[in-house]
Amino acid sequence: MKNSIVRVFSIIAFFIVAVATFNSCNTNLCQNIACQNNGTCRDGACACPTGYEGPFCQAALADKFVGTWEGYERCNGGVQTYSRYVCVPGNNASEMIIYPFDNQLFRMVATVDPVRTNEFVIPFQTIYSNADPYTFEGRGKVEGNNNVYLYIQKTNPLSALSSCYVEGDIIQIP
Repeated sequence: MKNSIVRVFSIIAFFIVAVATFNSCNTNLCQNIACQNNGTCRDGACACPTGYEGPFCQAALADKFVGTWEGYERCNGGVQTYSRYVCVPGNNASEMIIYPFDNQLFRMVATVDPVRTNEFVIPFQTIYSNADPYTFEGRGKVEGNNNVYLYIQKTNPLSALSSCYVEGDIIQIP
């Protein structure tokens, strides 16, 4: 009788272990994960579509750049001058528009680097003011606690080239 009781407990223990093992293999790791912006859950983590980041794909890549930038600008190695730029969202999650605070005519389109997501590129573009062409291109990045760095090459209608470097902070975030 003692052997029968041991056998019954052994069989019960075997079934408990088998059921627990089977159930642990079939756990849906994505059951309670809600990915945003068309992200998809894989193995319990969101895989974000191009232009989005964050644990749930909740943030557009350009969001970290949006705001008013304030700092100092130096062009062609000259004297540092106080400057302010504004950065607003563009037409998609990776795009933004950057312009000098006091001149909204020069709205430069920039795109966040999809690999180094704290950096952006201003591709070569021509902007017209009173039918006069101005060209812009450059790059920039945000580091640490909202420190922004911007490098722009621009030409005016007389084809004079200016290379400007801005270093400052994002002081106002929407």
